[in-house]
Amino acid sequence: MIISASLNKSEHNENNGVIPALKAYFLRHKIICVIVVFLYLYVFINFYFSLQNFISGTPEIIDGKYVINDKGNINEINKELYSKLKYMQIRMYSGFWILFSIIPMFYFRERQLKRKSTTPPQAAGNVGSAR
Repeated sequence: MIISASLNKSEHNENNGVIPALKAYFLRHKIICVIVVFLYLYVFINFYFSLQNFISGTPEIIDGKYVINDKGNINEINKELYSKLKYMQIRMYSGFWILFSIIPMFYFRERQLKRKSTTPPQAAGNVGSAR
């Protein structure tokens, strides 16, 4: 049995389904794709470099003293270093919030734009008259 390949682009898109739809979406929204790629890069670079600060342990307060706890090996530190390390710890994890919020934001933005484009505009004379 010989299967002939169709050169007609519309038939090709209907037969393959998801892949052409994704390609079309990415071509229409190049700027969104660029933003998402840069954010993914930022998040993982931020996580990696922030993680490097915790090789010697994590900051904690034990008995009212600022310490770095490295798997039970405890070293006392000053308040400034403790504050800096806590800031880096929060920054390390907060980068992931960007990823979890940017994708739904673009999804709902796209949905709202589709809804605005499909709803017909109201006639100028009908605005405000609910009699």
